[in-house]
Amino acid sequence: MRFISLRQVESILDKNQLMKHKEIFRIVVIIAMSYGVYMGRYLRFNFWDAFRNPHTILIEVIHSFDAGTLVYMMTFSFVIYVLYKFFHFILPSPDKT
Repeated sequence: MRFISLRQVESILDKNQLMKHKEIFRIVVIIAMSYGVYMGRYLRFNFWDAFRNPHTILIEVIHSFDAGTLVYMMTFSFVIYVLYKFFHFILPSPDKT
């Protein structure tokens, strides 16, 4: 689950005193995840495309930003953020797993 992975990264950063702005970190990661989903779902890129033709991906990424993309990203990010906050109270802390 993505939520558990995000909490584990936050826990590691907390232990090393690198996590001063948790909410900003969370929001940036969730927005990046949302754009990654958009790239896979609508631009039809896979992980290995980043190694096989990075120039093509860069061009497509630059041309993909329009109002529809931003609406999709913000809506998806909002849903993921709300679900993360909800499951934050349900899931055990990564320190206890």
